This record gives sequence, C-alpha cells and structure tokens, in this order.
Amino acid sequence: MKNLFTIKMLPSFITMGNLCSGFFAIAMIAEGYLNAAAWLIFAGMLCDMFDGKVARLAHVSSAFGEQLDSLSDMITFGAAPAFLLKVKLMESPAVVHPALAWCVSALFIICAASRLARFNVTTQQDEASHAYFQGLATPGAAGVVASLVLLSNVVYDVMPLAYYKWAMLAMGAILAILMVSHIRYIHMGVHFLKKNLVVVDCVTFLLFLALVIIEPQLFIIALSACFLIYAFAAPIKKFCQLLFITPEAITQETLANESVQPDA
Repeated sequence: MKNLFTIKMLPSFITMGNLCSGFFAIAMIAEGYLNAAAWLIFAGMLCDMFDGKVARLAHVSSAFGEQLDSLSDMITFGAAPAFLLKVKLMESPAVVHPALAWCVSALFIICAASRLARFNVTTQQDEASHAYFQGLATPGAAGVVASLVLLSNVVYDVMPLAYYKWAMLAMGAILAILMVSHIRYIHMGVHFLKKNLVVVDCVTFLLFLALVIIEPQLFIIALSACFLIYAFAAPIKKFCQLLFITPEAITQETLANESVQPDA
C-alpha cells in the first residue's frame, strides 16, 4: 500500500520540482545571479517534460496534477523568465529605457498566462492530443529567454552588449506574440520520449554532455540555437506558405490538420 501511494504521488513530486526551480530562479534573479536563474529554468523544463509522461505511464493522471502543473508552469515559464528578461535589460549598461523593459516583460507574462489558460480549456486527456501545440509553448519561450541570457556572456566579443539588449527586447515581444498565436508547434517532449527514438535520444544527450564537459561555451551556443530554431522555424514556415502557396492549398491543409487531431 505504501509503494502504491509513492507511485501515485511521484508525478506531483516531479511537478513540485518544477515549481521549486521557478521559485529558486526568481530568488537567484533577485540576488543578481542571472546565469544561475537561467539554468534553474532549464531544470524546471526537465521536470515539466517528465511529470506528465510519468503520470500517464503510471495511470495516475488527475485534475489535481493538471492544475498543479499549470500553476508551476506559470511560475517557472511565466514569472521567472519575464523577471529575468526585465532585470537583464535594465542591467548596466542601461541602453534600454526602463519603461520598455517593464512593458515587454509584462507583455511576456500576460501572454504566458493566456497561453496556459487556453491550453487548460482546450487540451484533451489522451497523449495523442499532446503531440502538437497551438502557439509556442511557455517552456519553449522561457528556454529562448534563458538561453539568450547565457549567450550574452559568450557573444559580447562579437556584438556590442547594447545591440544585444535591443535584440533581446524585440525577442521578448515576438515570443509573447508567438505564445498566443495559432501557429502549430510540435511537442518536443513527446517526440523525444517516444520509445522508438531511445537510441537517438541517448546519442543526442551524450553529445550535449560532451559539449558541456569539453567546451561549455559551445554548448551554450548549441542550446541557444536549438531553442531559437524551435521557436522560429514554424512561424517562418507559415510565413512562406502565406507567400508562395495559394489560398485553396492553405485551406485544404488546414482542414487536413484539423481532421487528424485537435491542437492543444
């Protein structure tokens, strides 16, 4: 009976790890440790990737777990990256007007909350419905912000920090819009946790681990590139479709996508 109780609570404990990662990230930002906060956001992302999978494998999914997961995501992928973005933009040298930093950060957290609320009322219980998202998921947007903060320590030799901060400001606004958009995104967590991709996933993980050990800066560049590609590949594809594909083809593709499964 005791083991059964432990198994039932395991997904919630993993979700609480996500929540604590977000809380500690905010605490680190307040103390001025922005890089540590960025890594804590990534730690929360790992917890968020596994809690739902563990719950479905153990057949212990519940409404309580879903609400706890959503509230944890709001802290780790909404409040923490918005606060991180605001503090980074206002960090010396202060080239971005404080009002702009506040506005973009507020826009980010508002869109993150809207994105999570929409997901809660549209998602289905079956795992197939989680294969795709409607709009950029909050972990993806938070990952871009966190990776850009880490990347700022690498690219200062090739790009003036002032220009980089303006780019981060624009990126924050674009990410906010993408979160509440209707662009179709693949769920990378479901993709990487498929059984038939275990070998590929292990090789990829080992390559990233080797980069961390051998050349940490190269790892940060690769990590940032992965998140940027994920965040902007789908919008660029959609934009190209609008430019080069006839309206009839777009309508047919939309109907085909809707007939396969609903977006989450």
